[in-house]
Amino acid sequence: MEMEGTKPAVVTNDETLDLEAGLSPAAAPAGSQSDPDPNLDEEDYDGSGSLLSLSSTEPPSAAVSARREKAKQRKILIVKVFYYLIFTALAALMPFLPVFFKSKGYSKTQIGALQALQPLIGFVGGALGPALADKTQSHRWVLLVSLVATLIFRSSLYVMDGFALTAFMVVLGNLLGSPSFPLIDSSAVDLLGKNSQDYGKLRMWGTIGWGVSAPLVGFLVTQTTLATSFLIHGVVMLPVLLLCFSFPVRKTSKSAAAVAASATSSTQVPVPADREGEGQGMSSILKSPEVWCFFMTVFFVGHAAGSITTTLFVFLKGLGASELLMGICLTLNCVAEVPAFFYFNKILDKLGVRGVLYLSFFMVTARIVYYAFLTVPWLVFPAELLGGASYAITWSACTFHGRALAPKGMGATMQGLLKGVNGIGVGVGSLVAGAVYDHFNDQQTYLILATIPMIGLIAFFISNHLLDARRPSEHPLGPASSTHH
Repeated sequence: MEMEGTKPAVVTNDETLDLEAGLSPAAAPAGSQSDPDPNLDEEDYDGSGSLLSLSSTEPPSAAVSARREKAKQRKILIVKVFYYLIFTALAALMPFLPVFFKSKGYSKTQIGALQALQPLIGFVGGALGPALADKTQSHRWVLLVSLVATLIFRSSLYVMDGFALTAFMVVLGNLLGSPSFPLIDSSAVDLLGKNSQDYGKLRMWGTIGWGVSAPLVGFLVTQTTLATSFLIHGVVMLPVLLLCFSFPVRKTSKSAAAVAASATSSTQVPVPADREGEGQGMSSILKSPEVWCFFMTVFFVGHAAGSITTTLFVFLKGLGASELLMGICLTLNCVAEVPAFFYFNKILDKLGVRGVLYLSFFMVTARIVYYAFLTVPWLVFPAELLGGASYAITWSACTFHGRALAPKGMGATMQGLLKGVNGIGVGVGSLVAGAVYDHFNDQQTYLILATIPMIGLIAFFISNHLLDARRPSEHPLGPASSTHH
């Protein structure tokens, strides 16, 4: 018979840290039904908000705390290795795809279209896949299917002949493969709990993998053929698939908004009251003006990234650059990304989400304008350092703020929408860049493309002003008077 005011300890899934730390359900003290304790991480609760292994009044023993912390650190290590490997695989292939498509005789407009198809189609899969995972609590299997599809369809591009067939494989591959990163990022942020602002310290291991892989693959491709990049991509993806079975994907426990509220309190990015309730599907996300302002910003960020990705290596190849130099460019991106990811929480404390996004618009505009006056290939290196720092702080801010805006139980769905909107921006940017590049010279192309992020900056400023006027005390990017706005 249950005692009044208490309930037996409940372990609802095999993802809890208590089980992994060697604590059986029977051995765990009973927990009481209460509001989430901001001093405890998400792993300490079951799906109903009850404590798994602690009472509401008794602190854990030193042994229990040590075992729980050890289990959490093991999960964090898995996430770091996962990021390292998957970005190593991506660096082996993705940057060289425009050059590969050019070697098959495709025009710049066709290359832009192929580059655009990837994120545009990815928007559909990137939104629906994580939403399915949230609804069915099958995050691991959705992630595994997504990664397998990515490997199969990207590898098949090497043997495809004809633009139409290549485009078809790009569509299928990205439709099925796009849920992977929203699920990975959402799980990584969930694992950190109230320390979600430290996401960059996990994500930077992907940057390290990219930075190590890119110049090596560039050198090997220079000595052999582009087939080498496809081969390395496939080989590295195999351990990624195996590691997927131990990757700490999580089932929904306490409110994502509640965790985000404690995580964002130090940076003055409050979660609106209407986000604390139970999520009601995608409509609970899309009904908010703050979310639409945020998505608009993410779109313009993606547009700039797409225009650079589609044109840069083709541009450098025209200047006489080797694949090795292209690989060094990617490494320099990563050299700048690592400290930017690592110190993101300090940058966020100083500037807030809004300040970081303002800065990112200025940085990407300066980078594109720099390309317009570039005539010597190796002088591209300073722009790549700037690009790396810009990417790291921008994506960290978007991932962090996306979590803060997510309703309860909709964390992966929000990350999927975030990735999808960014993908639409990348896709449109790729299409525009390819079309412009076919009709204008190098300098004219980059000066035209530089106007887009400036338009985004102006739109971001105006939308923030309107939101401040509408609801100054609740705007999640911070009130106009805040030092973090």
